[in-house]
Amino acid sequence: MKKNLVKLFIIGVIALLSSNFINAQDFSSDNRTLMTIGGDDISVAEFMNVYMKNNVNGDVLDKKTMEEYLELYINYKLKVKEAEAEGLDTVKSFIVELDGYRTQLAKPYFVDEEINNSLIQEAYERMLIDIRASHILIKCEADALPEDTLKAFNIANDARQRVINGEDFAVVATELSEDPSARDREPANGKPGFPGNKGDLGYFTVFNMVYPFENAAYTTTVGEVSQPIRSRFGYHVVQVNEREDALGKVLAAHIFLPLSPEASQEEVDSINAIAKTAWDALENGQSWADAVKTYSRDKGSIPNQGKLPWFNVNRMVPEVIAEIYKLDTGEYSAPFRTSYGVHIVKYLDQKPIKPFEEVKGSIKSSLAKDMRAKLGKTTILNRIKKEYNLKIYKKNLAKFNDVVTDSIFTGSWRAEEASKLKKPIFKLGDTTLTQQQFAVVVEANQQHGKVLSEKERLILVNNILNKWIDKTCLAYEDSQLERKHIDFAMLMKEYRDGILLFELMDQKVWTKAIEDTVGLDNFYQKNKTNYMWPERRDVSEFTITGFADTTATENFLTVISESFENNSSDEDILAIIEADSTLKVNYLNKLYVENDNPKVDAFKLENGAPEFKIKSGNNEISIIRVNAIVEPQPKELKEAKGLVTADYQTFLEKAWIKNLREQYPYSKNEKVWESLNQK
Repeated sequence: MKKNLVKLFIIGVIALLSSNFINAQDFSSDNRTLMTIGGDDISVAEFMNVYMKNNVNGDVLDKKTMEEYLELYINYKLKVKEAEAEGLDTVKSFIVELDGYRTQLAKPYFVDEEINNSLIQEAYERMLIDIRASHILIKCEADALPEDTLKAFNIANDARQRVINGEDFAVVATELSEDPSARDREPANGKPGFPGNKGDLGYFTVFNMVYPFENAAYTTTVGEVSQPIRSRFGYHVVQVNEREDALGKVLAAHIFLPLSPEASQEEVDSINAIAKTAWDALENGQSWADAVKTYSRDKGSIPNQGKLPWFNVNRMVPEVIAEIYKLDTGEYSAPFRTSYGVHIVKYLDQKPIKPFEEVKGSIKSSLAKDMRAKLGKTTILNRIKKEYNLKIYKKNLAKFNDVVTDSIFTGSWRAEEASKLKKPIFKLGDTTLTQQQFAVVVEANQQHGKVLSEKERLILVNNILNKWIDKTCLAYEDSQLERKHIDFAMLMKEYRDGILLFELMDQKVWTKAIEDTVGLDNFYQKNKTNYMWPERRDVSEFTITGFADTTATENFLTVISESFENNSSDEDILAIIEADSTLKVNYLNKLYVENDNPKVDAFKLENGAPEFKIKSGNNEISIIRVNAIVEPQPKELKEAKGLVTADYQTFLEKAWIKNLREQYPYSKNEKVWESLNQK
């Protein structure tokens, strides 16, 4: 799991690192040694590249800010140095992971028109599908510092793991998602409350969501949960709930009975009864127009027989869309509930998705605004072939064709048949590929079908060769990226160092702080005064019900009031109440801090003596007694474990950094440093 965690964290910050590199271009060729850390020289370009990405005011060099960041940078490099000393950069899993990230980073250098066309096709194919998905959003600013990015990612990944482990997605989303629509909105300022969507975003299609989210939704199986996906809003964990053929634009009508989310059960029952009556009337032959006029309470649509404006799936609450998917044109639904009330929906008409050629232009226009790839693969390949002087040895290719038989069409040709051929097939830059190497490629790419003509055999071999050349060209260009593009080289170094840093921080700080229960307890014992409860009030609350009538309530009130005036204990009070088997009591003893409970705050507690207030009515007695003032005291470890753990992690990291600074020598070239501050 840790391997995937690192991978997703690193991929998640690609956009951040890449988009901000432009800020450091002024220093990209400054190879002067700025500092030496553990025997490694750090150039101005390397330091300023990272500094400018993390500096909010990237176009202004603030000496104090640079001084502060220098200390952070030294700590960062010392941690990487320690990771190297422990051999983490030689572990196979690290090498494989870094290679995977490199593949991701290299993609922008190979974006082309062919890819752009494929994106247009992809967009159209997605346009034909409507998705219903839920998400958990953990916010993270696009320019967040690495530690903040990591923190957001960890929260998102933990949320995903809880769902995978069996927790209901809606429950986790309601608890953790930072999308405010996930949770219920309480009534405020005279406005009614509104139920949260529990992460359910309803239906959408291509271009309705940011591209990373869209990708996750369209590539995740229905019922499955995606890995955390980074967008400009933060990290998303996506669950795909439904996948349907696209509705396109829809015309529908409804009979609508509004119902407040705070409606009583009596109101709900009443509205449901009206909706049932309307549906029964339709079933018994009443016209739709008459039913709308008789039963609907949507004043805006009643004059038009309940018709709504044409809408797309992302412009309507998901419950309505879900019902429309079940209907044929002209059919109406049974009554159903949404957050707005109860509906009966009639499906009137549809404008399906137009053929590809008719919408291709608008898709291309949308892509131009969508940051998707635009450069052509063919153009890229032609440039590579020209730049590195591609040479094909046609005579050697002809000799190779002589040993390729018709068995290539049936998948039975073997590379051994070209074992005597050793000459080059083509050369690119300083790389030469031979006939024998080509034989292996041909064997892996032959056909499995009927035997064709000699001409088609030559065409097949030539096609295999061309694909092999193209693949080799892209691989060769890929191998030159660090040499040709300093930004790419710096990004790769950052990714390499970032993975190492993550692994070592996990070992030395994060996981250690969680698993080292003895160390955590010792840290808490030494610092418990940092985790204090403020002054609190010890409060007992009693709610007594079950009285036969008002007289019984008043009689019992006399008895219980005397007990409270005599400062009887909670146990004695409860014994008095429970002595009457007809009575029920809800009892709570709790410590309240100021502003927890306005009713408790109202007690004056003169001379520190206990005070109580009794309220009776509707055959119920409510009593609040403030027993005592509890002076400030440290929280127990279990009450402050999150804060203590975070502080313990900080403590461990500071101690570790102190040790690293003693272990590895470091120095700064003051002359070069001052020259930077003078710019």
